[in-house]
Amino acid sequence: MPRSPIILLDRVSSVGFGPVVDLEERTIEPILWSLEPSANAKVQASGNVLNAIELYYALDEQGPWVVDVEGYGTRCGRVFRLPLVASNPQAAAPPIPLSIAHWAEVPNVPMGRKWIFPYLRARLLVPLVSGTVTLKFFFD
Repeated sequence: MPRSPIILLDRVSSVGFGPVVDLEERTIEPILWSLEPSANAKVQASGNVLNAIELYYALDEQGPWVVDVEGYGTRCGRVFRLPLVASNPQAAAPPIPLSIAHWAEVPNVPMGRKWIFPYLRARLLVPLVSGTVTLKFFFD
């Protein structure tokens, strides 16, 4: 069983999936989601980039990992989407730097709700101009 935190995206900059994380069908309670950009991480946008990261679950390691609808009780599904949080107080022209972001609650996963998802996998949907991002998941 992986120990908290698990890294769902590890210093990625291009569009694509992170590793498959095996949670061994253990009941877990989410505590915190942490998006940590490198010091030089920038995105081609003028503000936050909504729906930039997706988290999927599957009942087996092979997936499938891409689905068009959110849903529970199936072999796989999208759990939620997260934004890339950008720091642009002076409304500078793109590209702009990314900021550290933390979420205690995310869509479809309210605080205090317990999960049993055997496998998790994250996907970055928006490429970075420079630098990398890491997505960590803390649980109990």
